[in-house]
Amino acid sequence: MTSRKTLYEEFCRAENAPIYFQPWWLDVVCGPDNWSAAVSVDAQGRVWGVLPYFRTKRWGLSVILQAPMSTYSGPLIHYPDQAGQKPSYHIHFEKKVYSDLIGQLPAVALFRQNFRPDVTNWLPFFWNGFRQTTRYTYILNKEEVRQSDALLQSVTRKKIRQSESLFDVYVSDDFDAYLRLLQHTYRRRQLSIPLPLSHLRTVYQTAHARGNGILLLARHAVTREIVAGFFLLHNNDHAALVSSAQHTGAELAHINYRMIWECIQWCARQGCSLDFEGSMDPGMEHLLRAFGGRLTPYFQVWKTGNRLLEMMWNGRGV
Repeated sequence: MTSRKTLYEEFCRAENAPIYFQPWWLDVVCGPDNWSAAVSVDAQGRVWGVLPYFRTKRWGLSVILQAPMSTYSGPLIHYPDQAGQKPSYHIHFEKKVYSDLIGQLPAVALFRQNFRPDVTNWLPFFWNGFRQTTRYTYILNKEEVRQSDALLQSVTRKKIRQSESLFDVYVSDDFDAYLRLLQHTYRRRQLSIPLPLSHLRTVYQTAHARGNGILLLARHAVTREIVAGFFLLHNNDHAALVSSAQHTGAELAHINYRMIWECIQWCARQGCSLDFEGSMDPGMEHLLRAFGGRLTPYFQVWKTGNRLLEMMWNGRGV
């Protein structure tokens, strides 16, 4: 019998799945033994839907959480040819596949995943005891990326121009320099880096080597010091801003505007859309809004396995 992981890998290859669903990505961020997938297969052996999940431990309990460094997960469906089908068939098909996938999930103390913005139906999850909260991101589609200059707020355009003579922005593979900058940024914000530095280096280098990762660094035009860095993932004509780091100082007041603008220009050359990923952060939302992206909702779907965890989730956002 073909294993679920093998079926999942074949499905992702056939569907050209988004990058956060790719087996190589899950292997490198989760570890090959720490993720699995529910797979919906019909009587003829055809795979119609998958739901990958990252299983780990919290408070000594088994939980399913969003994979590290991955904004989206949840169900991914291959819809049959719907020519001549009524709109209700689409919803009926989702109900059937989602219910099958939910039934394959292991029993855990907590399930929490962010679904992709194009997943608009979580009703079968509700029927199975899950809850959801709506989150938001800003997205520029490919046409908006091409017309990005026209979408800029005037004050944003001014900030970008003010930084052009101060900093050189370039594509780099100097991940050690970026990791030093990232470490400095997290320390300044009194936050924990999501993965050990050695693991992060492997993630960045793997994505870069596969042609799915791009690192942009900013260097001071006079001191030649590296002062900012942005890392993007991309595939299927879609790019996402995964992480960023920067120094602080009077001269650096507008560096994030410049870096985001350079990311957009890179996407324009590649013909990619851009998901800013991170728009729920109140310290970043105004910055991302300034580039004319569409405020786009997506679902965070969750379920707790006991009352204590539900109280912790509601009270602390664990």
